Amino acid sequence: MRQKKTIIVLGRFPPPHDGQSILTESFASLLDDSYEVIRVNTALPNDSRWWSKIAGYISSGSRFADQLAHFPDATVVWHSISPKLFGHVRDRFTVLKHVRGRKLIAVVHRGNFAHLFSSPVTRGTALRASEYISRFVFNDPILSEACAAWIPEEKRAVLPNSIEEALRATDSEIAFKRSSRDRNTLRLLYLSNMIESKGYLDVVRAAGLLRERGVSFHLDMVGHWYREVDEKAYEAMIQSEGLSGCIVHHGPVSDRKKIKAFHLAADVFLLPTYYPTEAQPVSIIEALSAGTPVVTTAQGGIPGMVRDEIEALIVRPRNPAEIANAVERFSDPELWESLSRHCRQRFLDIYHPDVIREQWIALIDETERRDRTGVTIE
Repeated sequence: MRQKKTIIVLGRFPPPHDGQSILTESFASLLDDSYEVIRVNTALPNDSRWWSKIAGYISSGSRFADQLAHFPDATVVWHSISPKLFGHVRDRFTVLKHVRGRKLIAVVHRGNFAHLFSSPVTRGTALRASEYISRFVFNDPILSEACAAWIPEEKRAVLPNSIEEALRATDSEIAFKRSSRDRNTLRLLYLSNMIESKGYLDVVRAAGLLRERGVSFHLDMVGHWYREVDEKAYEAMIQSEGLSGCIVHHGPVSDRKKIKAFHLAADVFLLPTYYPTEAQPVSIIEALSAGTPVVTTAQGGIPGMVRDEIEALIVRPRNPAEIANAVERFSDPELWESLSRHCRQRFLDIYHPDVIREQWIALIDETERRDRTGVTIE
């Protein structure tokens, strides 16, 4: 039996469970059957003070260096390169100082990564850092093109995210969803962090408009509160709008089976985000897997994920009226059925893990054949 090649996956792994850490573990699990995957965890507790964060980053850098020493031929996949000033400084001293001469693939998840190259504060160090990186992987062509002025085409690749097995709906589950849905009451789902720029307040305001119009609906909201003041304001809005009978906030949910169940129960997934660093929300991929049409915005890499009037209805940010109008359109069963089928097919064609795995294996093989000038060694 041929011995597996070793790769080192560097990034934030659960816990805590959040979008980034879940993506990193999902990626590592995707390649477990094809490689000997060494995980180097850089995650810190959410409540870490600044001094303990610095100590934690230094510690993770040391663990990374140890693994590099133990596996000198391993390709490194860095799953959490930062677009922010502090993160950029941290990355220079905890990751990049160790990787000169190594095969390093950096995955870009954030939509504002190009800012590192355009800002006079970080332009020079970002360009030098990019010299150490063999390939940059972007989740979406839009995010890749934003960096085209600074990162040459041969160093850029586009590979979308996928989702782990526990989140993937089966064909039989999709068939049951379509045959058993209640056409008289729309089941709506918001699943994201309870951050204003993710659009949760706009969802609540849209729910108020739907109630005024006499549209029958039930809205499940799933997400973690970061500020007590936001939670109290949300609860006050629910009461003042008389929405407590049709909206349920379930808090944060990390159980993958429960998240899958929320998507399968939903008729429409809502994510009207204007989050500044939005890239490729994994919750939209989960919705596609479950055949759930999406109401969202053209923020970050989302326009490359779903197409308006095909898998999604695209609305403008901060526009509850457009959200309500989009949701109301799904009272038409033919429209819902069409978008649902396109959602499922989009997942199978682009985001299914079998598709993503083969693309990653090809990319790693190609990267390992290249010398440092970018020339492929046959």
